[in-house]
Amino acid sequence: MRLFKIEVKFKRKRRGRIGVDTVVHARSRKAAEKWITGKYTGCTIESVHALNNAPRHFVLADLEE
Repeated sequence: MRLFKIEVKFKRKRRGRIGVDTVVHARSRKAAEKWITGKYTGCTIESVHALNNAPRHFVLADLEE
C-alpha cells in the first residue's frame, strides 16, 4: 500500500469550496484515482503525487481559506 496526494476540482462548489487536497492510501495510482472519483462524483483530478517517503504516522489537517 502506498500514499498518494490528490488534488481535486469540483464542477460546483461543495460546502463553499471549489476543490480539495486529499491523501489516499491505495495499492496503486489507478486504485487511488478510482476511489476518489467514487467519493467525489463528477470531479476532475488535477494532479496525483506519490508520497514515497511518507512516515507511518502522520497528521491530516483540514485547512480552509
